[in-house]
Amino acid sequence: MTLSPDQSQFFRGNSVSFSCGASGPWTVRRNSSGRYNQLCSDFGDVHHKSSCSLDRLFLQDSGQYWCETNRGLVGYRGVGWLLGVFSDRGILLQIPVRPVSVGDSVFLLCQRDSGPALPARFYRDGLLLPEQPAGHTMSLQQVAMSDSGLYQCESGGQRSESSRLRVHSGQSHRPGISSSTLTHPAALHIYTGFGLCRKYNGL
Repeated sequence: MTLSPDQSQFFRGNSVSFSCGASGPWTVRRNSSGRYNQLCSDFGDVHHKSSCSLDRLFLQDSGQYWCETNRGLVGYRGVGWLLGVFSDRGILLQIPVRPVSVGDSVFLLCQRDSGPALPARFYRDGLLLPEQPAGHTMSLQQVAMSDSGLYQCESGGQRSESSRLRVHSGQSHRPGISSSTLTHPAALHIYTGFGLCRKYNGL
């Protein structure tokens, strides 16, 4: 499954789309807000059966999302993502939700919900990273396995929630199919402007 845009934190009201790829009769499903195994047609807009979009994100859109297909009498579930809902403190970290490959370049952005961009500090696993001249962005050139970890940003006295950067050792990341469980859980954070509501621990 791929997400567009490829980031793990969103403000409420943003849009996101999920794609299972062009091969096979895949469908997008989710478990969310006490409802299980929902089809995309129950919560979003279906595009060509193998993709799904949500034009406006809300708290209840948190949950587990995955691609699924039936082959004969056996159902297969592809690699999916755990989408979590957190409070909005006016700031979020844009970071790839899918694993990146060793040698790739990764850009992190510290985004505010309103007002101009301010200088930001970035943290990995709680440790402050060297500041960069770009201010509210950070560039990781030719990432290595050691760049994996939990990242946060801080700007204007506010700190974002943590999101994990996963670095894959191969040249490309092509997850396989699972008939039972989700693997490589990531987190999509939907920011709302209200109190902290943690429903799923995806990190």
